[in-house]
Amino acid sequence: MMRGNAALISLLLALGGCGDGASAKAPEGDGGSATPSRMLALDGVFNARDMGGYPTADGRTVKWRTLMHSGDLSKMSAAGCEAYAALGIATVVDLREPGEVAAAPDVACAQQGYHQVALAKLLPPNVDNYLLLLSRSGPAIAQVFDLLSRPGALPALHHCVIGRDRSAVVAALILLALGVDGPHVVDEFLLGNRAGTDVEAAWIQAVIDEVARQGGIETYLERLGVDGAKLRALREAALT
Repeated sequence: MMRGNAALISLLLALGGCGDGASAKAPEGDGGSATPSRMLALDGVFNARDMGGYPTADGRTVKWRTLMHSGDLSKMSAAGCEAYAALGIATVVDLREPGEVAAAPDVACAQQGYHQVALAKLLPPNVDNYLLLLSRSGPAIAQVFDLLSRPGALPALHHCVIGRDRSAVVAALILLALGVDGPHVVDEFLLGNRAGTDVEAAWIQAVIDEVARQGGIETYLERLGVDGAKLRALREAALT
């Protein structure tokens, strides 16, 4: 009887899911774990998250350790820099405004591939300000997609101050552009609660609904100047 129970437990472990609300393959370098963590261990960095593992409408999956977002990198420790280097990040997109960057610049180990693409800081976080951020940030959003679609741009990490508002809105748009559905985009956003940012699903749902109202993510991005070639390049690099 004990032998039968052991066999059953082994089978259940072999069939275990990826957790975090999405079917996913394990990231390379994680020892083949079937349950990779979405929360990245970068010492001194708040709310660092992996956007990988989510399924897309065409049957593919967002690659792990390829698209990441977080709070700023100004306090990343030496240990954090070692973990950061192991991720092989080729592009950093800093979404903070110039004054914020001047007051707390990212540490030296995160300067390779660094780009500042400022989005306005709108507080308090709520539906109205998320929609205002979306409406005011068209050129910056287009620049982010341009950077991420360039050859060799990935793995990439984008960030604001605490990874809650600007970073999360950009993450949502990236996931939508990759073909991830709205409920999974909301799931990713709500991971902010695990980090302690106290977010509400309605904030990001308003962004998803507004993009849909404008004709969907491809039409929305095309109006900003992000053409089909850039989207195809990003998808080919970020999906498996």
